Amino acid sequence: MSEEAVKEAPKPEAKPGDKPAAAAAGKSGGMMGPLAAVVLLVGLGVGVGMYLGSTLAAAQAAGTDPEAIAKADAHGGDAHGNGHGATGNSLAGLHEINLNDLVANIKNKDGRRYVKVSCALWVAHEDVEKIVPPATGDGHGAAAENETIKRILRMKLEEHLRSYDLDELITPHIDAQLQAGFREKIEKELHAIYTDVGADYRFVKRVVAYGLLVQ
Repeated sequence: MSEEAVKEAPKPEAKPGDKPAAAAAGKSGGMMGPLAAVVLLVGLGVGVGMYLGSTLAAAQAAGTDPEAIAKADAHGGDAHGNGHGATGNSLAGLHEINLNDLVANIKNKDGRRYVKVSCALWVAHEDVEKIVPPATGDGHGAAAENETIKRILRMKLEEHLRSYDLDELITPHIDAQLQAGFREKIEKELHAIYTDVGADYRFVKRVVAYGLLVQ
């Protein structure tokens, strides 16, 4: 083979405007990273914007101020000022009034039996003074609690307790029966005292009878 044949073919001359292929490829690859980051940030921004938009729209549709929702969540309540850290608590905002022990002597064929049960009730704060009026003093010491209405309620509940037969007082569901009966008696008596409230108004939100003792 001749010496001219083994010589390498001459490389094409680079034109003044041409860039080396390796340099062009390197520059293209270097631009992909920042471009991908920009696309990702744009996508996240769109997603967050859509989420906030849907949340605000839902709050406005429900007639609720989003700022109120945020404040309520921080304090454990709802947007209308309810809850105060006791979400779902049916006794929240109510006041307990203890009527103490109710005592009755019930007679049966074997003689008289001593019956005692304790009772507590829960009312709205605006109704507390209807059952426990403000204490009054005579100027010679601490004011004593006005127990007049509580005493009337105890007498009515003891009267109701005496209406039971002894056999009824040892049935499995007697507590529920007593609570329903006590509540009815209390409502009836309070409506008789406070005649300016409607017949459908309920003073008592809950009644609990406990510690039943039959001797």
